Amino acid sequence: SFSCPNEPALAADGNLYGVIVGSRGGSPSAIFRLAPDEVFTILHQFDATNEGTPATPVTIGPDGALYGVLFPHHGGQMDSMYRLSLDGQFTDLGTFGSKDWSIIDEKLILMPDGYFYGTGFDSYQADNVIFRLSPAGAYTELYVFPSIDESMVISPLIRGFDNALYGTSLY
Repeated sequence: SFSCPNEPALAADGNLYGVIVGSRGGSPSAIFRLAPDEVFTILHQFDATNEGTPATPVTIGPDGALYGVLFPHHGGQMDSMYRLSLDGQFTDLGTFGSKDWSIIDEKLILMPDGYFYGTGFDSYQADNVIFRLSPAGAYTELYVFPSIDESMVISPLIRGFDNALYGTSLY
């Protein structure tokens, strides 16, 4: 069985693109395209053993391609970023974060500077972070919320009218 827990993205070509998260031990995860005439196409099917499993919805990048983050593949310890062209060409952009990075599941935000921004949780340090990723996959940690409580959460980031990033935290 499949699920699609994340919102799709509307690309400049007029199609919707999104993530299908497969079931454990069953159906694989994939990126799909849904055309205005309701034609549904799988653009890329993820190999969980070698590529990983989608952790975030897709974000349209500055070049019009789809970008997202993958949970580590079998045996891997770090999240990775990918790029998928609208014709289905998959590129692994490499791993990022600490080796014990564990939770990033919110959509990346593309800002006017051409970088993606997001939030995550480092399970080893029990810290939440705000980070930046370049379209080539280069990771920069921008701010660390020191752990007060392991249940501390921060909201997904949003882009304000002033082009600044906004979010909230529990403490």
